[in-house]
Amino acid sequence: MLAERQQWWETGVRYQMYHALALLTVAWVSDRKKGPLVNLAGLAMFAGTLVFSFCLYAMSLTGWRVVGTVVPIGGVLLIAGWVMLALAARGFLSDRPPGTRSSSLT
Repeated sequence: MLAERQQWWETGVRYQMYHALALLTVAWVSDRKKGPLVNLAGLAMFAGTLVFSFCLYAMSLTGWRVVGTVVPIGGVLLIAGWVMLALAARGFLSDRPPGTRSSSLT
């Protein structure tokens, strides 16, 4: 039982760390490409991290498995955040100022 609780805790920490870095990416994209989609991506990732990781922390600390029923909601929010970030950033590399060249080997 202790090993299982430790695994829940480590999973929560891992996903919190990954999505903290993802939120830095959201901020970077938001600075360069304005729009509501990138803001929604950040909000979804933030809310998803709170729900996903903190429910895992609660399960780990209390042992109440019923809290685990909420974890997938956080996962769906994280996935939605990634999808919105990808949609917001599409064409990001092709939005170069006129006169700049793309790097190529030819």
